[in-house]
Order: sequence, then C-alpha cells, then structure tokens
Amino acid sequence: MKAIRTVLVVGACMAVAMAAGCDKKYTIKISNVTSEMQRVELLEKGVFAEASLVVSPDGGRETVVIKQAEDDTTAYTLKANTYTKQFTLSKSSINPMYFHITPNGIIGPVSKDTKVKEAWDIKKAGKVDEFEVIE
Repeated sequence: MKAIRTVLVVGACMAVAMAAGCDKKYTIKISNVTSEMQRVELLEKGVFAEASLVVSPDGGRETVVIKQAEDDTTAYTLKANTYTKQFTLSKSSINPMYFHITPNGIIGPVSKDTKVKEAWDIKKAGKVDEFEVIE
C-alpha cells in the first residue's frame, strides 16, 4: 500500500513539473520611427494583457516578453496611440517577432531578417506609398 502511495505521489509531482515546464516565452520587439512618442499597450481580447510602455520617437525601441502555454493559440492586439495591429501567438509563431510603428501604421509581425521598405513624406505627414515587405 505504501509503495502504491509513493508511486502516485511521485507521478503527481512529475505531472506538475511537466505542466509547469510547458510555457513558452515569446519576445516582441517594437521600434518607433515616427516623430512622436508612442504609448504602447498589449491587449488580449480587448483587455490589458501584458505590457504598457512608452517607445521614444525617431528610432526608439522596447522589448516585451510574453509567457504562455506552448500549445495555446492566443490573439493579441498591439495598440500604439492611434494605431492598432492584431496578431496571434502560437507554437508556429516567429520568435522573436518585430513590429515597426511608422507614420502609416504598425508593420508586423515580421522576423529579424525581413527587410521592410516604406516611404512617407515626413513634412506633410502624408502617405506616399504602401509598405512593401521584401523577403
């Protein structure tokens, strides 16, 4: 009887340890190429989820790390001042993922190796071209 109890306790401890080890860390890197400071929030189902930070203008960068169960697929919204971008995190998501806040909106998620070319007229703050992702 004592041996069975010991096996059950050890088995339960192993199950807890395995479940705790199933979280995956996702790194989100945000850059701001606008001339305005951007207040960035990460929302899950429209509710504040992970981060509230300020990204400096003209090339400012910030990083957020999200921890979630490896098998989960979760929808998020990245909100920066007046811009929003929806994305999902899942087992197959690129990691780290990059977002670029531009005068025309948020570009991303993209990988580190993806080159993003975008043109805009800073003086008029008007849109000149759509962004183009070059792979």
